[in-house]
Amino acid sequence: MSAFHDEVELEDFEYDEDTCAYYFPCPCGDRFVITEEDLENGEEVATCPSCSLIIKVIYDKVTPPPGGGRGGGPQKVEGPRGEE
Repeated sequence: MSAFHDEVELEDFEYDEDTCAYYFPCPCGDRFVITEEDLENGEEVATCPSCSLIIKVIYDKVTPPPGGGRGGGPQKVEGPRGEE
């Protein structure tokens, strides 16, 4: 099991629409990165490409953030209508 440098909520990451990736500042000066595809596959570890640090990403795995987590949120699902 890996030792995480920190645990960070996905909403604290910066989303880049061009790369479909989330970024968070790393102490080394670079940025941790995790992609939308990683999140869709259940990944919860963001890595820094410049050093060995990793962080755990906290997010709702059941309802992934639509549109990069900006202005979406879980959508209301209505149940079946009861007819008499």
